[in-house]
Amino acid sequence: MNWLRAFWRHTPLVFALTAGLGLGVTLALTDNGFAALTRTLMAWDVAVGVYLGMVWLQTRSVTSQRMIEHAARVDEGRYFVLFVSIGGVLASLTAIILELQAKLEPGMSKSAHVAFVFLTVALSWLFVHTSFAKHYAHDFYGPAEGGGVRGGLIFPGGEEPDFSDFMHFALVIGVAAQTADVQISAKPIRRIVTLHGILAFVFNTVILALTINLAAGLFN
Repeated sequence: MNWLRAFWRHTPLVFALTAGLGLGVTLALTDNGFAALTRTLMAWDVAVGVYLGMVWLQTRSVTSQRMIEHAARVDEGRYFVLFVSIGGVLASLTAIILELQAKLEPGMSKSAHVAFVFLTVALSWLFVHTSFAKHYAHDFYGPAEGGGVRGGLIFPGGEEPDFSDFMHFALVIGVAAQTADVQISAKPIRRIVTLHGILAFVFNTVILALTINLAAGLFN
């Protein structure tokens, strides 16, 4: 039943790509009045929303005792996830910047236009940090050469972390570009955290610029 395990491992991406491509093709084949850029962003939003929902379903009941098996099962591959996360978010933010310079879509009010852009930014932000959280869990609970798990993070309290702990770690980096109450004790994870912090800083800087732009647009 290897194919079933492989399918479950990639389920979030499979469902997300199917939903995003399905909506994209549907919008492209129908006369809806939306520009190609807007249709692309709509498909992106749906794909990311489905991905986040599937990850939540896979991890909501996973305890620390099951994380060793689960972390390996739900990680799509470290470099693939990081590449998709960084590339997808940068592409999304670029599209949003272009969208802000475009005219309002026919039938879309200014408030709906602004809400759509904010939704895209919020989903993209949550997507990248969720992907990093999965990667941290995969690295932490991966097998070490001498037996046991690799570890690399020291969580307060001394208990074995579950996925919510890794999500907390990733979100703190996403919000503050720092690690707060979790200590890093392994070089491989430290390198990823450095990349994560830089990406979070750039992302948050762009969000601030977009917020100012949108706020100014409301008064014009």
